[in-house]
Amino acid sequence: MDRRRNDVAVIAIGGRLFSSITLANMSLKPRPYGLLDG
Repeated sequence: MDRRRNDVAVIAIGGRLFSSITLANMSLKPRPYGLLDG
């Protein structure tokens, strides 16, 4: 059970980091395509 809870926490933290990084990327490069541009 501990391992499962740890995985959930890691996934949640990873999601937050990913979203913050994507937001920073979009603010740095304000292009209309955003993530679709790749």
